[in-house]
Amino acid sequence: GATKHDILEAIMSLHPMEGAIGTIRALQERGNKIFAISGGIDLVVESVYGEEYKKLFEEVFINKYQFDGSEKLVGVTPSKYDVDHKADCVKDMAQAHGADLKNCVYVGNNENDATACLLVGTSIAFNSKSERLVEVTTHHVESKDLFDILKFLG
Repeated sequence: GATKHDILEAIMSLHPMEGAIGTIRALQERGNKIFAISGGIDLVVESVYGEEYKKLFEEVFINKYQFDGSEKLVGVTPSKYDVDHKADCVKDMAQAHGADLKNCVYVGNNENDATACLLVGTSIAFNSKSERLVEVTTHHVESKDLFDILKFLG
């Protein structure tokens, strides 16, 4: 019986990680394409970044909630790249944009990011919740500011 209003109210207090927007813009200015691959829901991205998210990300791969005419939650369209398929997304996007995987960067924070991190030239475990992720990434950053990853990205 949840409604879009209920869900938005529940996530209203969320905000971007410190430095997230500045970091994304800095990477874009360097010619990078930014993709979000998440097991979360579209309303969070839209709520946290507003319409700005369309300028920040080349594409967002996330679960999409579906609502009926009275804005009641009626279903979800799962992301093709949810949970165990993030590495597939990295491969697909690299191929679609003509990028060599050695020139790609992946930033993750949990166990389900490890396989994708093994594919790319540079991988960063950011505030990782997973020992395995820390073990397989090229860099590990514990910080309250996402901007701190830029020191590893030429």
